[in-house]
Amino acid sequence: MIFIYYRKKKEKFTDQAQSVANTKIWEARLNATEQSRQEFRENAKVLSLENEALQRQMVQTEKDTIDVITYLKKEDHAKEDLVRI
Repeated sequence: MIFIYYRKKKEKFTDQAQSVANTKIWEARLNATEQSRQEFRENAKVLSLENEALQRQMVQTEKDTIDVITYLKKEDHAKEDLVRI
């Protein structure tokens, strides 16, 4: 058997066509990067706001807990005073 290999001629692009193609590729990369950066910034902002809200909620919960414990201690002291009398 005889195998015949056909080689296609490589199409050569002119320097200008190659430059245009490279420019389009870099523009696409730049646009994708900018979009990714913008999404990252938006997500970071949302996370920052959520973090602040959670911190405020935690501080309020701590204050409420302290208030409840203080109230219960006062009630406990009042009951101890009644038992002593």
